[in-house]
Amino acid sequence: MFETKQVLGKLKNWIGKIRKDDTKIIMKKLITIVTMFSLCVQLTGCAAVTAIRQPGQKNLQVLNHGMSRENVITHLGAPVSSEKENGKTIDIYQFKQGYSGANKASRAVVHIAADFFTFFIWEIIGWPAELIFNGNNMTVKVTYDQDKRIEDATFLKKEK
Repeated sequence: MFETKQVLGKLKNWIGKIRKDDTKIIMKKLITIVTMFSLCVQLTGCAAVTAIRQPGQKNLQVLNHGMSRENVITHLGAPVSSEKENGKTIDIYQFKQGYSGANKASRAVVHIAADFFTFFIWEIIGWPAELIFNGNNMTVKVTYDQDKRIEDATFLKKEK
């Protein structure tokens, strides 16, 4: 078994034999490896990309009194259930209320800056945070009159 002094002595000899040209080559290879690793981290699930891919913000103004059923379906998607009661149509909509484009872009910029200044250590916090804060699950009950216009809209559930 090698003794510590022997290993350190051999290491000193090896380092002493490295020429300046070899040092430059080693540094170039090291920089290339670190850059490639950083790119891989950035492109495979980084916080900035996750922030940009968050769900968009739904236009809840379509739930105002008098709006047409077709307009609501266009903005919120098809209802998960629909039934008729006393000549009125009652639809239940479920959707994920996300974030505006400006909000998503600003979050991405903050993540990129934090990555840069922390040498990507920020990803340990930023990426899981983006996975957690990915919008709210919403459930809305909309009642339409005989003309298929909104008579009443009630938010039944809002959860993470």
